[in-house]
Formats: sequence, structure tokens, C-alpha cells
Amino acid sequence: YLQKAGKNQLVVSASHIDKVTASLETLGIHSYFQTVLALTDYNCTDKSFLAQQYVSENNISAECVLVIGDCIADWQMSKLLHCDCILITKGHQLRRELSVTDAVLIDSLLELKNYIQ
Repeated sequence: YLQKAGKNQLVVSASHIDKVTASLETLGIHSYFQTVLALTDYNCTDKSFLAQQYVSENNISAECVLVIGDCIADWQMSKLLHCDCILITKGHQLRRELSVTDAVLIDSLLELKNYIQ
């Protein structure tokens, strides 16, 4: 849906790039993403710096960014980027945990159509 709507999609992950790429390829969805931002070493690092650097280097306005994630760390990243955030409740954290944020909470990725034109 997002690809057909002309939306650029990026993956931002705190996992190693090799693991992320392999997972995307296994799921058959790698081609949907223009860029994959992930760690290139095995040190435990916050992924937000990857997104901040990408947005800065590509001169992307915060109004053009939407973080879609499944954990509070994704919401925190959206705050650093000064952009909106949608969190799915069927991922790493439960709805009650995500409800402490001001993000839009959805129960299914199919609900994205209600928020993205």
C-alpha cells in the first residue's frame, strides 16, 4: 500500500545490518524499502543516531517523516526527529506499555491506511 502510494520507506534497526537484511530478504519485503539503516558493529548502540544522521544528511523535513514502530524506543526516536509516530501494539511491547506515549496506537498494520494517504 505505501509503495503504491509513493511513500519512501526506511528500516531503522538496532540490530546488525546483516541480520536485518537477511530477515527482510527471508520475508520477501526487502524491495519495499529504499534504505536500511542498522548497526554495522555488535556494540549495543541506540538506533536513533542512524535516523538523525540520515535525516540531516538528506535534508529531510520533520513534516515528511513518520516513525512506525512497536516499542517505546521508536517513539523516543520520533521525539528526537520532531516527527509523528504510530506504534503497533502487536510487537515488542504491549498496548498498556505503549499507552504512556502520545503516539497513535494501532493493533494492525492494516490500520495504517486510516492515517496515511
